[in-house]
Amino acid sequence: MNAVAVEPLLFALDQPSVVEGLRRSPVLLAASVRRPVTRAVRLTFFDTPAGDLARRRFALGLYDDGRRRLRAVRRLDGLASAAIPVPDRPMANGAAAPDLAGLDLAPAVADAVATALQPIAEARLRRTVWTLAHRAARLVLVLDDGDLAVQDRREPVRDATLLHQDGAVEALEDFARTLAVSVPLAPRSSRLEQRACTPPG
Repeated sequence: MNAVAVEPLLFALDQPSVVEGLRRSPVLLAASVRRPVTRAVRLTFFDTPAGDLARRRFALGLYDDGRRRLRAVRRLDGLASAAIPVPDRPMANGAAAPDLAGLDLAPAVADAVATALQPIAEARLRRTVWTLAHRAARLVLVLDDGDLAVQDRREPVRDATLLHQDGAVEALEDFARTLAVSVPLAPRSSRLEQRACTPPG
């Protein structure tokens, strides 16, 4: 694994036809080192009624693809943010709550936030992942196709995320340019969890 941290490239796919065009792209087919993996994914995001986590620039989400469930937190700042697993821990009343000790919150604040969490948004996606080889580099392309529900609004999700795993860093931008010749990819400035957890305005 390359030690250089490289921000992923995020793209919006404007129409369902663009999603299907990406799936059938000969550029993607030629670069794939194995068959893509597609799963139905549900992402549920949590915060307090007062938005304590979002105000501190955290997004807490539960990933569920029917095979595994993973609760993790990410920073809302920037495009590259590692997921930090969040285990359960017992509370004084005998119930279990997310352990937020790793979020640099004061213990009293972490306990108060953990016991007041509620779902604030949910994304239901068809997620397809390709592993790619391009110009002496290993890349990953993640396609999310579905919808995001936040309170009383619902919006389509048609996102593509291109990530660098190892090898030549410049291959990331080069592959994006090559792919964009046949598939119209519009740059996107925000990750899914940023749109789910950041209040409008």
